[in-house]
Amino acid sequence: IELAEDARAALEEKIRCLIDILSDGPVVEITYFQPDKKKAGGAYVAAVGVVKRIDDVARTFIMRDGLRIKIADIISVAFR
Repeated sequence: IELAEDARAALEEKIRCLIDILSDGPVVEITYFQPDKKKAGGAYVAAVGVVKRIDDVARTFIMRDGLRIKIADIISVAFR
């Protein structure tokens, strides 16, 4: 999915808000593209949980359960 410019700007704002309140431990739902490990393509999946920290070098959210989500693969963020 290729986001329109205004949708991309809104998503980037939500990600900035999430980063700002990361220490509060908000529960979020992140929808992102997960590449298929065996063939070309993949699927969009949603993960619900708490972002534990951000790996600035890899530009990745690390969830409390250990899941790693590349920021570039995210298409939506919703606060719960």
